[in-house]
Amino acid sequence: MRRWQKVGVTACVLVASVYLLNASWLAEDPPGRPTLIAQRGVHQVFDPRNVDNNTCTATRIPPPAHALIDNTLPSIAAAFNAGADVVEVDVRQTSDGQYVLFHDASPDCRTDGHGPVLTHALEELKQLDVGYGYSADGGRSFPLRGKGVGQMPTFEQALHAFPTRCFLVQLKDGGPDVGEKVVRYLEARDLADWLRLSFFGNQAAIRRLSELRPQARTWYERRMVSCAVGYLALGWSGYVPETCSKGVMIVPTNIRTLEWGWPNRFLQRMRREDVQVLMIDSLGSTHAVDFMRLDSADELHELPVHFDGAIWTDHIERIGPAARRIWR
Repeated sequence: MRRWQKVGVTACVLVASVYLLNASWLAEDPPGRPTLIAQRGVHQVFDPRNVDNNTCTATRIPPPAHALIDNTLPSIAAAFNAGADVVEVDVRQTSDGQYVLFHDASPDCRTDGHGPVLTHALEELKQLDVGYGYSADGGRSFPLRGKGVGQMPTFEQALHAFPTRCFLVQLKDGGPDVGEKVVRYLEARDLADWLRLSFFGNQAAIRRLSELRPQARTWYERRMVSCAVGYLALGWSGYVPETCSKGVMIVPTNIRTLEWGWPNRFLQRMRREDVQVLMIDSLGSTHAVDFMRLDSADELHELPVHFDGAIWTDHIERIGPAARRIWR
């Protein structure tokens, strides 16, 4: 056999081997159904165009279809009632060592309070109206003003209010001491159920939490990127990077077929390494985690009939009922 023929045969064997190793049809259909993650509960969405860290998103909402406000107990309850399996909440520290559910670093945009959350004691924050700053007409009217007085809950309150439910917790404050403090806070209150809590956010805080409690599911931007890039580079061999293990693999719907072994083989590998596959709509153009969550019911039909990953949405009130119809 001539040299070029040997090269050709070898190449064909390699291609066939890679194909068979990643053939979805050779893997069993995934068990179960998707996990639905509701961003901040049922809440007031906003126009995401041209938003940066200094944008007050509370003044960019459409006319409210309901009076629910993100990160509040009624909002969380509505999300679970709509079909959420997990609710994402934002956690911030107060000046007296408590933790509240609130998104922004400062209450100025959304509430009638001023100054960083970290400079306020819990009692002060409890007096605020968390619906004070919402406007659908550029500040001419405030339809939710007065409807959120006293509705900023503590982290502890939320976990006690929904004792069997799961939460995706974003640690908004930075530094390794935050990771340690959150662990102490939860364990002191007998709330450290690492099976129903997962964490993401500030890298230093999350890394420290993971070091202290490796059984917790954690992820942060650098780890997420390393996992995704590593799998795209080496996943053809069946290898799943160590940075993926017990973490999260974010998969935009528009590039899902680029994942080696998509869907069944890919999902099988992720289950084996205890990786949560998280479907979103599309990646942003300027930042690794600048993405749009999956909010259209039509997009659900782009997912495999057998899909046991997670769907992250800003519209659980829309996605929840649609998902129930597809995955009965």
